[in-house]
Amino acid sequence: MNTVDLANWLKENVKWNKYITLVDTVGDELNERKLRFDKSDLFERSLEMFSEGKLQYVNKEGVDHIGPEGITIEMKYGGGSLFTNKTKKPKKHVADLQLMNSRGSSYGRTLPDSYADYLLICDKDSVAL
Repeated sequence: MNTVDLANWLKENVKWNKYITLVDTVGDELNERKLRFDKSDLFERSLEMFSEGKLQYVNKEGVDHIGPEGITIEMKYGGGSLFTNKTKKPKKHVADLQLMNSRGSSYGRTLPDSYADYLLICDKDSVAL
């Protein structure tokens, strides 16, 4: 399965309107340092529910979901990641996504071999694979 196939599968199998409603409802809540992991868990877990279990939530280091054909997916959420906050136009480059949760500098680090096959980048206003 390639990126286009996976994107089409996600489009057909996840109720994105429900996900967007959840994101809009939560809004800027749960942004305090102690609550950010709860917020990400809520958004990540919701995709399993909104796909009727077809997208399995596993919450492993570097892998949040298992999709069709055993494809692994790491989900990253960030407001303003894909679109500008003011005009909502697409950015030329994805902004400031931390691929691994760590303290301190990531200089010289590499992703582990067990890291997901694909990134699912979710912005406050959209979702992209």
